[in-house]
Amino acid sequence: MPRRITLLALAIVVLHIVEALALGRSPSGTLFGNILQITASFAATYAMGKAAGYFLLRRRQGIHAEEVASVYRKALQQAFGLARNVGPGFSGERS
Repeated sequence: MPRRITLLALAIVVLHIVEALALGRSPSGTLFGNILQITASFAATYAMGKAAGYFLLRRRQGIHAEEVASVYRKALQQAFGLARNVGPGFSGERS
């Protein structure tokens, strides 16, 4: 599971480098770079929120939350899945 997330993050970095070299400062390059950044930021924020919610719930219940890392990994995968399914304009409709 962690290996897939690492590969996904590496793919985003590689795509960003390819985009910068191939498209440069053109409008297409700017758009593609922004889409990559938005996707990565959304996924990280979503996963952090899920993990924090899990941690705080367990802490409130008096239970140690050793599973926070696995909750974060699962939420990160879920977030990338959501980002993939979002259509243009982030309306939630599939294109």
